[in-house]
Amino acid sequence: MSLNRLVAISLDSGVEEGALHAAEILKRSGFKTQLFLTSGQTEFHWERSILHNPSIEAVLEFSLSELSSTQLGLSGRLTPDRLTSAAMRGIPQVIIPGSLDHGVLHNPEYMVAGRRHISVDENTRLVRTSCEDNDYFGKQVAFKASASTGKVCCVIPRGGFSKWDGQRMPAEDLQANQVFLDSLLLWKSPHVEVVESHRHINDPHFAQIAVDQLLKLLVVR
Repeated sequence: MSLNRLVAISLDSGVEEGALHAAEILKRSGFKTQLFLTSGQTEFHWERSILHNPSIEAVLEFSLSELSSTQLGLSGRLTPDRLTSAAMRGIPQVIIPGSLDHGVLHNPEYMVAGRRHISVDENTRLVRTSCEDNDYFGKQVAFKASASTGKVCCVIPRGGFSKWDGQRMPAEDLQANQVFLDSLLLWKSPHVEVVESHRHINDPHFAQIAVDQLLKLLVVR
C-alpha cells in the first residue's frame, strides 16, 4: 500500500490517547496521517483542509468537541460547515462522538447555569452535557452523516466518550451517552452504518475497531 495515502484525524485533549493509537495503527497499515486539534476556530481550517486537499483520502473524526463547547456556550458560533467536507467530497469517514460528554471551562470563575460542573483538578473544570444536549448531538451527527455522498460509519465507544467519561470517572453519565446513540439511530439514513463497542474511546482496542471500519470503507469505495 502506498505511503502517500493520507488520512485526516481530528482530536482534542480528552481523546488524544485514542487518536494517537489510531494514527499509529494507520501508519502500520501504510497510511500517512494528518492530525488536527479541534479547539477555537480550528474547525474552519479542518473542514477547509479536507475540502481542498485532494491528498486526503479518508477522515477519522475522533473529536466533536466543537459541538459540545458551542452547545454549552463555551465557544463562539459553530461553523455550519462542520462535518460536511468529507461528505461533499464523497470520501470515506468514520465519526466517533469524542468529547461530546463535556465542555472545558477555561475561565475558572465562569459558571454555566443549570449545568453539572466537574472539577477535574486545580486547572481543569468541565461542564457535563445533558440528555437534551446529547439528543441534539445525535440528530446533528445523523443528519450530516446521512447527507454524505460517500461511505460513512459511526463508531460508538460505550465505555466512555473522553478521558473524563466512563465507569467511575467524574463525567460518567450512561443515560446521556445512551440518548446520543438513540437519537443517532432514530434520525440516520439506512446507509449510515453504526458500530457499537463496549471499549473506552482511549482504549487501544477501540482505536483498532475504528481503524478497521475505516479500512473497510476504503476497500469498498
